[in-house]
Amino acid sequence: MTQTRAEQFFNLKAVDVAARHIQSEQSRKKQDSVQTIQTSHRLDILYALLTGDDPTSPASGSEGQVEADYTLLSGNMMDLGCGQGDQTGVLAAVLSNNPERYKESKVWGVDPEVPDYGSPCTIQQAQDELLKDITILSRIIFPSNSARLDPKC
Repeated sequence: MTQTRAEQFFNLKAVDVAARHIQSEQSRKKQDSVQTIQTSHRLDILYALLTGDDPTSPASGSEGQVEADYTLLSGNMMDLGCGQGDQTGVLAAVLSNNPERYKESKVWGVDPEVPDYGSPCTIQQAQDELLKDITILSRIIFPSNSARLDPKC
C-alpha cells in the first residue's frame, strides 16, 4: 500500500503506530482496521499542523521538500480530553521517532472522565495498552487516578 504524505513526512506507518493501541488481535496490523484508519487521520492532522499543507492534496514543489515548524511539538504538550489516547499515542510515536529533534518532549494525556469509562475498552485499559510499548513509554504521561481533574472545581 502506498504511504500517505504524513507517513512519508514522519517516517512512520499508520498500521505500525496503530498496533500499539488497544484493539482486537484480528484487527492488529491490518491496513483496513478502524484503528489504522483513525491513526492515519491523526498523522494527517499533525502533518497539517506542522506544515500548513493539506495532507490529501498532491505534493507541491519539490517532492519531499516540505517546510515544517517543528517547534510546535517541542517541550510538554497536553492532549486534553485524550479519551483512550489515540492522538496521545500518535504524538508520542512522532516524538520517539525523532529523538534528536525532541530530546525532552513529552505528551500529557488528560481526560476528566473516570478511568473505567468506555466500551468495549475502558479509558484505563486503552491507556495501559499504550504504556506497554517501550518505544513510546518515556514520551507519554497519563496522570494517575488520584491526580485526575476534579469536575467540581
